[in-house]
Order: sequence, then C-alpha cells, then structure tokens
Amino acid sequence: MIRLVQRIWRRLQGLVRAGRRSEGDGEAMSAQAERRLADLVSDMDVIIWIASAPFGELVHVSGLAEKALGFPLNRWLDEPGFRASRIHPDDREAVGAHFAAALSQGRGYEAEYRMLAADGRSVWFRDRVRVVADGQGRPVRLRGYMMDITDHKRTELELEESRAQYRSVVDNVKQVIFQTDARGRWTLLNPAWTDLTGLSVEETLGRSFLDFVHPEDRQRQAGLFLPLVGGGALYFGQEIRYLTKAGGFRWVEALSCLAVDDRDRVVGTYGTLTDITERKVAEEEVLKTRERLRHLLASSPAVIYSREVADHFALTFVSENIRTLSGYAADEVMQAPELWTRMVHPADAPRVPDTAERIGEGGAESREYRLVLKDGRSCWVRDEWRAVRDTSGRVVEIVGSLVDITDRRRGHHHRSQGHHRLRQPRLREAERLRAVGAGRPESPPAQERPASPGILRGVVGDPRAR
Repeated sequence: MIRLVQRIWRRLQGLVRAGRRSEGDGEAMSAQAERRLADLVSDMDVIIWIASAPFGELVHVSGLAEKALGFPLNRWLDEPGFRASRIHPDDREAVGAHFAAALSQGRGYEAEYRMLAADGRSVWFRDRVRVVADGQGRPVRLRGYMMDITDHKRTELELEESRAQYRSVVDNVKQVIFQTDARGRWTLLNPAWTDLTGLSVEETLGRSFLDFVHPEDRQRQAGLFLPLVGGGALYFGQEIRYLTKAGGFRWVEALSCLAVDDRDRVVGTYGTLTDITERKVAEEEVLKTRERLRHLLASSPAVIYSREVADHFALTFVSENIRTLSGYAADEVMQAPELWTRMVHPADAPRVPDTAERIGEGGAESREYRLVLKDGRSCWVRDEWRAVRDTSGRVVEIVGSLVDITDRRRGHHHRSQGHHRLRQPRLREAERLRAVGAGRPESPPAQERPASPGILRGVVGDPRAR
C-alpha cells in the first residue's frame, strides 16, 4: 500500500514539474494537485496529510483520520497544533525533533509513534514524511502518509515480551541450555555455561563442543553425537566430564535432541547440561564407604545380617563372610530365604522361637544353637539381634550377628569330661575311708596299694594318737 501511494506521488510530481514549466505557477498547481491526490486515495487505509512550512500547519488531512482516531476533520485543520497534541506524550519529543529536522534540513524521515484516539486508545502509526521544496530548494510543504500498524505493533510487542520472558528464563536457569550446528559447533549458550566452566559464552561460540569434553570421554561422546546428526537417533543422554577454565572438570548430565528444519533436514542439536558434580562426588564417597564396610565385614569374625519385618522377616542383607562360616555364599542365602531357617540344626530348632514372638518378648535376644553347614557338618553359633524402630516406636527391621562358638563349646565339653575323670578316684577314696571309719572291713583292690598312713592321717585319725 505504501509503495502504491509512493508511485502515485511520484507521478503527480512529474505532472507538477511539467505544469511549472508550462504555466509558471507551479507551487499553486502543486498544492492543488496534492489535495486532489489526497482525495483520490482517501478510500485507502492510509492517512494523507499535508503541512505548510515553516510552522507545520496542516492544510489537508484525508478522511481516514476521523475514522482512525474519532476526531472530526475540522479539528485537525482548524485547531492550531491539534495534530501535535494528539501524539502520545512519550513519543511527542522524538516526533517533534524529526519534524524540525525535516524543515531545517529539507530531508524526509520515517517514524513509528502513537497517537491518542478520542476514546483514549493508543493507536500506532508508521509515518513516512517527504519534504516538498521550491525552485531554490527551500522547504514549502511536508507531506506524509500514515499507516495504522497497531495490530502489527501489538504482535511485535507481545513477541518481544515473550522473547524477554524466554531470555529471562534462559539467562537465569541453572542448567546450561545449548544449540549446535550439524558439525557440533556451539551456536547458542546461556550464562549458566560460564557458571559451569568459567569460560565466557563469547569465547566459546563457534567452537566444537568436543573441545570442552574431558579427553577420556571424547570418543564416547563423539560416538553418540555422530549417529544423532546422522539420523540414527533422535536424542541421547549420558554423564560425562566437561573441562573448566581453571584446569579441572565438572561432571554433567548431557541431554541432546536432534534439530531439523521444516524440510526435515538435520540442522544441528539442542539440549541441556546439568551439573551433577556434587552428586557424583557423593556417589563415589558412598562407594568408597561401602567398599571399606565390605572389607570390614568380610574381615570380621561375626556374620552381620538384617531382616525386614514388613516382608515376613525376609533377609535383606548378609555379609560375605557367611561363606566362611557356613560354606554358602551370600548370594545363595539371599536368593533362597528359606535356607536361613533350614540351616538351624533340627535338634535345636524347637529351642529357637519364632522371630515375631521374640520381638514381642522385648525386641532383643542372644541364643546359642547349631547350624548345619553346606558340607553336612555342624557348628555352634551365638545369635545376637535387636529390633530397629522408627520414630513412632514401630519395629521396622531386625539387625543381628552370628559368631562361631564351636571351639568354645568344644573346650567346655572337654573340660567337663576332664573334671569328671579327676573326680572319680577322689570319690572312690572318700567312700572307702567312710567305710573304714564305720568299722566295715574292706579289702583294697588288687591293683591298688593300701593307703599310706599319711593319706589317712587327719581324715580318720592316727591310731597311735589314741
């Protein structure tokens, strides 16, 4: 539309210049022709206005002005400064400066500004102004054509607002948001990249992402990127290390998706990098702690176990040294829960009460019984356990230990037998002496010598002392 009006104006100017040469009253003819042209284009969606120099008073305005802003045309033409008064206060100074420069310098301008309608609305216009000069080059008129761009401006402002919101989110999110081209070169990075690596976005853009991947992870990362841009995958995710400006590295979780254009051609990738360094350090520390604990448990003479109350006292953990005690590996015991109960010696099973009953009795216990080992032998163990309770006092787990006490039990049995053997001769001797003291003759055994006087002395008395 603007271009159409421009062509009409240029044609009119040619007619005006021809009229000047033929009639000599070019200025009057030009003004008249411009008004006729304005009437000609009055039905177009463009407001045509003409102002005289040097004060800029309107001498013509097309009918669309009344329709667009709601003011009658006579106010535009009869009230001095009316047009300037309807320009939005925030735009008035800039428009006035453009207008003054056009008059003083004889050069046109283009500006976008708001005007206030009769109902208080703000209407956006794009105003293209041209300067009409006389034969000496002095400005005599300004003509302009204003197009209502309110809808366009509203869309533009909404888009700008959306961009600002998007930029605010992107700039403040803790994750690195990135885009690369099909060759893996960074094309977009948000400020979180600097927080992660210490490198500025400016010095990073345009370089391959592999330049910043830890050397030990590059081959693996490239092996995932190439199938992605080759169309063999739509996305991938992995945990890798990215180098930092300080010379170290940070662990990140990288999620990358394939980017395609409207023709489904691969144009690159986009995704996020999430710093997981603290989590990885914690995981490594947990692994170290578990390894130390595993070593301690494996070296301990006690087998540590736990059982979950909620799942019928199912075994939830048993230390690896169960193999040393029973011959069964920890995995065997864990995968066959009934094995734990089956190992109790049949003769001792009645003396080992149900766990639920034991909890009700107080929540802690120590018992000694025998286990049947994998090779068929048996051994004595001391089983000590206690109940673990939650904050409400409810028992949630049983934690206990088994200690091999076979040697202790065997030593106790041998000492008992030895004590019994030592006591038998004494008991027989005491019985014989009691018989002598009672006057009952008793012949000494054939293999035994008669008791010496020294043994008897002090027991039944010395005959010589009588």
